[in-house]
Amino acid sequence: MISLKNLDTVRICGAISLIMIMWFVASGMIAGANLADAGHLFIQDFIDASVFLLVISYFVSLVSLIIGSIYGFYRKDPGKIFKPKAFLELESKVAYDLATHDWINRFLIFIFCFMCLVLFSLSKSLIPDLNSYSWDPAFYELEKFIHFGKTPQEWFLTLGSMCDPIIRYLDEHYSKNWFLLMMFTFCFVIFVEKDKKLQARFLITYFASWFILGLIAATIFASVGPIYFAETYGAAAPEIYTQYMGYLNSLHTDEAPLRGIIIFEKLVEETSREDLSYRANGFSAMPSLHVGIGALLFLYYTKKSYILGAFFFLFAVMMMFGSFIMGWHYAIDGYVAIIGVAIIWMLAGRFVDMLPKLQEPDQPDLVITDTVSSMISGEELSMSRCSATSGSKGTKRTGINSSDV
Repeated sequence: MISLKNLDTVRICGAISLIMIMWFVASGMIAGANLADAGHLFIQDFIDASVFLLVISYFVSLVSLIIGSIYGFYRKDPGKIFKPKAFLELESKVAYDLATHDWINRFLIFIFCFMCLVLFSLSKSLIPDLNSYSWDPAFYELEKFIHFGKTPQEWFLTLGSMCDPIIRYLDEHYSKNWFLLMMFTFCFVIFVEKDKKLQARFLITYFASWFILGLIAATIFASVGPIYFAETYGAAAPEIYTQYMGYLNSLHTDEAPLRGIIIFEKLVEETSREDLSYRANGFSAMPSLHVGIGALLFLYYTKKSYILGAFFFLFAVMMMFGSFIMGWHYAIDGYVAIIGVAIIWMLAGRFVDMLPKLQEPDQPDLVITDTVSSMISGEELSMSRCSATSGSKGTKRTGINSSDV
């Protein structure tokens, strides 16, 4: 069912995907990439990844919607579970929720949004062709200035023997948990979220962050981060980063490999190739989208529950520390990302408030419950009237017979 309340969100996501396409085409032309090959790669990646995720998301959203309807129904009056008549109301409520869940709109939003993710990945691989990595020396000096004369990596190494288990933990959870929680929230917001304003606000912030921070800012302030400093600048790299990479490599063994080092070696190999099809994983350190998306999840879940907000606050903090402890980012990359995402979230909230069609969350449970309840009450009332009428007739007939007798 197509709902006018969600068409604004569809248009917004469609506009964002169009902007992403224009950026990709323009950057590809400037970089001199073969756009025909890039387009083929985009279609291939989109089909390979989106179809599977779409099927899983639809199944999960269907199950979660049914469970949510049942939970919301019995939460108001737990005693209904023992009332046979309540099953009629519950059946009607679940059917109503499924029928009014605007599946078509959510499908279109998913298509636009996933298109943006694939375009972002391909566009980011073109960053070194658009601007050379030259900001790292300046960021290194700024790091020392902000953190009292030392880089965060230097301060971290002062923990001594505690460093090894911390790095092992972050290496296991930094990228994997971030990706899982990000994609879960991404699909939840598209297929399950009933608050249209909150849905639109999240999606606008999500993709504006990827585009403004992850592409525009990343291209302007192109940098490789501590982990690539020595690989990129050679002898000009600060000694602390060379030592820190040596320390990470010492922890990377055949028996206990570090996921981060494996990814690092793979990216170095991919980015050294000229063929775009081997460069679908570009990188730029400033700003950190790992930290930025962590901050966005905190802002979103705080609107849902303070308990969830507290959990994702800790998650965002872990992303912040993991970003520079694992060597992927400077600490200032995370600071800029947090500030940028907070500003975009605030502006997105004001923009969404200006859209009249994005109403408050639907409450079909109240509507259907009241409707069915009134139907049931009406039936009971009519039955009582019938019995009362038949009773009065019986009394009248009895009276007549008595008088005759």
